[in-house]
Amino acid sequence: MTVSPDRVRRHPSTTALAEAAAGQIEALAAEAAARTGRFSIAFAGGSTPRELYNQLAKRNRCNWARWWVALGDERVVGSDHPESNTAMLRSTLLDRVGVPPDQRFLPPVDEGLSHAEIADRYDRSIRTLLAESNRAFDLVLLGLGADGHIASLFPGDTPCLNEGRRSVCAAQAPPDASVRERITLTYPVLLNARTVIFLVAGAGKRAVITELLAGGGSRTAYPASRFVPNSRAYWYLDSQAAAGLPTPV
Repeated sequence: MTVSPDRVRRHPSTTALAEAAAGQIEALAAEAAARTGRFSIAFAGGSTPRELYNQLAKRNRCNWARWWVALGDERVVGSDHPESNTAMLRSTLLDRVGVPPDQRFLPPVDEGLSHAEIADRYDRSIRTLLAESNRAFDLVLLGLGADGHIASLFPGDTPCLNEGRRSVCAAQAPPDASVRERITLTYPVLLNARTVIFLVAGAGKRAVITELLAGGGSRTAYPASRFVPNSRAYWYLDSQAAAGLPTPV
């Protein structure tokens, strides 16, 4: 494998994956709070993290008053839309725990702004958060698309993939996406995180995981490929996603 085995965490099910990731997040949050008085995290959207967020709320082992939270990406839909990452994060975690409202940095999707205006406003919010967090998230959670996208950094979206100055970009999903207009954190922010955890589940992710972590093929075409050499990135996989990887020795 091209990635050190200690950075790949294989789990028999999505439930086991969520439980293990919750444990690491709790430990990272406690360590950061002890060191600096705060823990900053950018949450992933999509379906895979849902069980993890439910686990964190159910376990309720964190000092939530020390958490500063953001979203790694969002669809440009209202927060009551069924595909809203904001709604998913609120219902699974934020509405169930004590993260103070002024420590929640979420995209302003309900304010009647244009796609570009939402990105500009969220960029300012993220810059404020990071200025108060030693200029880096303590933890970024990322999912992985079957096309190798992360957050809402998609293959072919050259402006966002090449963005080197802004913290947030107004992204475009592929034409077959149900919601094309997206807001996403950019590579400079994601790669600067102190720890990155990928949450990857399902047989549909097997091919991209095999190319990324075992090498070969068109790996460099995937937006996620920039994280393969990152020693701070950990890959939490269920058994279906990991099935194409070499058997651990």
